[in-house]
Amino acid sequence: MRILGDHDLPDEVQTFLEAGDPPIIFTSGTAMRHDHDFFAASVAACRRIDVRGLLLTRYPEQIPNVLPGGVRIFLMYHFPIYFLVQQRWFTMAVSARGLYS
Repeated sequence: MRILGDHDLPDEVQTFLEAGDPPIIFTSGTAMRHDHDFFAASVAACRRIDVRGLLLTRYPEQIPNVLPGGVRIFLMYHFPIYFLVQQRWFTMAVSARGLYS
C-alpha cells in the first residue's frame, strides 16, 4: 500500500483503473477513523454484484483482512477524486454520507 499525496494519481491507481471495468469508489471520508463496518459492507457488495472496488481511507485497520481480486485499498490523505470524476474512471462513488454517480 502506498500513501497518496495531495494532487497525484499514483501509477498503481491508474494501472488498476485501466485494468478493467470502472470500479465503485468507497470512502468513509478523511475524518472517519472507526468505520470498519462501512468497508466490510462495501467489500461484501463488490463480491455480491461482482464488481471492482477502490477503497480509500487513511486508516488501514478499517479494511477487512481478505479482499476479493477486483478490490484494492489505497491509503489517502487528499485523494484527487475530482480527477476521477473528470475522467469518468468510476461507476459510482459511495461515501458514509451518500451515493454519487
